[in-house]
Formats: sequence, structure tokens, C-alpha cells
Amino acid sequence: MDTFGWLEDESVLGVGTGLGLLMIGAAKKLTTGKSFGIDIFNTYDLINHSIEQTKITAELENVSQK
Repeated sequence: MDTFGWLEDESVLGVGTGLGLLMIGAAKKLTTGKSFGIDIFNTYDLINHSIEQTKITAELENVSQK
């Protein structure tokens, strides 16, 4: 269920993005808006993951340019 009324042109900022799952989910709701994520990314917190993996996930979800 979608409880937030998306206008689809918002700018969304995710702080503490981690693997980007919420940022990517927000980007999928946007048509002309942009979704940004910031994080202090280190492998200590996210073992076996990297910022490159987050970028690949965004590409696979077809939102790498949002």
C-alpha cells in the first residue's frame, strides 16, 4: 500500500543510505524527480558490499539516472 502521496517530481534525499534500498525504492516512484543518497560507506559496516554494488543494484532496477 502506498501511504505517501507522490507527485513524481520530488527531490528525495536519503541520509545513511547504506545499500540504497530505500533510495532506489523512492527513485522508482519518480518520473521527473531525483533521488539522492549519502552515506559514509565502509566495508566494516557492510561486510562484502561496496558502493559499486549499490550502483549495480540501481542499474538493475532501472533507476541509475534518477
